[in-house]
Amino acid sequence: MAEISTVNVITESGLTALTFTSASDSGDKFQNNGRLFVACKNGNAEGEAITFTFTTQVTSFDSPQYGDASKANATVSVEPGQIGFIGPFVGQAFNDSDNNVNISYSATASVSVAICSFM
Repeated sequence: MAEISTVNVITESGLTALTFTSASDSGDKFQNNGRLFVACKNGNAEGEAITFTFTTQVTSFDSPQYGDASKANATVSVEPGQIGFIGPFVGQAFNDSDNNVNISYSATASVSVAICSFM
């Protein structure tokens, strides 16, 4: 699993281009502070939609207000030639023991992600 360390910061001055990282066959991870979102790019000109899956680390919990509850993985399906957005990711649910969010892909050819944050 490859670690993505580049974060695209959107400031008051704006951001005109995102720095994308190519998807790794074994998946990717990024350090999460609870305020990040991800731009998911399906660079294929044609073909099938790509599913980006963000793995939930805590899948079930007991809520004092709602009782037993479950948390599913977060997913976004992106059509060919399109960019989808997903996030932010609550640390208590998505962070692994190293405070990383883990990403997997239904395919990786011409697929990339950009980790983004507002200042």
